[in-house]
Amino acid sequence: MKDLKADPADTAWIGSIAFGVNFLFGPVASSLCQRFSCRLVAAAGGLIAVFGFLITSFANSVYFIYFTYSVVWGFGSSLSFATTTFVLANGIVTGGSGVGALAMGPFYHLILSNLGWQILLRILSGFAFLIFVSALFYRPLPAKYNRVHAESKERAKLFDLSVWKIKPFVFLVVSISLLHIGYFIPFIHLPNYSEILGVPESKASLLIGFLSIASTLSRVLFGLMLNHPRVNRFYVLQVCFVMMAVICTLCPLARDYTGLILYAVGFGMFDGCFILLIAITINDVVGRNRLPQALGTLYGVMSLPVIFGPPLAGIGLL
Repeated sequence: MKDLKADPADTAWIGSIAFGVNFLFGPVASSLCQRFSCRLVAAAGGLIAVFGFLITSFANSVYFIYFTYSVVWGFGSSLSFATTTFVLANGIVTGGSGVGALAMGPFYHLILSNLGWQILLRILSGFAFLIFVSALFYRPLPAKYNRVHAESKERAKLFDLSVWKIKPFVFLVVSISLLHIGYFIPFIHLPNYSEILGVPESKASLLIGFLSIASTLSRVLFGLMLNHPRVNRFYVLQVCFVMMAVICTLCPLARDYTGLILYAVGFGMFDGCFILLIAITINDVVGRNRLPQALGTLYGVMSLPVIFGPPLAGIGLL
């Protein structure tokens, strides 16, 4: 932000467009996975993400970054994403992103302080190459799931509108999309907001780490709990919605570093459960056969609030 002489609202567009593109191409990624294979699609996405990071490292304008990072990397990361309907497995896998965010926060700060953001992006392009390598190790579904996979593959369409006939699915899409107007605001603006309150930059960079570790622990713990037959997943999802809203409403009361840590941990706990439940509840509503198209549709609709939410919040930081 300082090197490019851009204000918070302008730089917020970088992350928000990237997240939005990630979700926008969800339907395309889902259809490609059904028509070809998750291995091929994720490997291609990894290479595109590498290219996005690498070319962004040579940018000298925030508007150039809007394309090279927000669009190119966003598209590559969308192709690389895959989910599972097994609750505990989903919790462990999605928990990996929380561990990564916790570990990478101090690493980002170290590289940015000593080598600059261009070098950091080139290092990240190397990390992104691991997506390509990992995708090569994807294996086909076990034999007992092959019939379901084959049936869904035969019926795969680029855009399957039949899921919109399922009223609970429509309700979930609308409610989750409205939540995402503000969902990414803490991830993008919390460090800058803490610096405005007088928190040193070195400590501000750790806040997303606190949020991430809370989210990681939450995904694993709730993954164990949600496997119990007496637990109503939809009620748990509703509790997550309410608590995330309450915690964000109380955030302005946090005026020091301790208060911001409490906010980050509280938000992270319910964020982890929320992320875990998205694919699981959609599967419960539409069934496994329609899950890829339903998730792709959900992510496509979510892209608009994801794109516009953080920049609107960034205006308030000017």
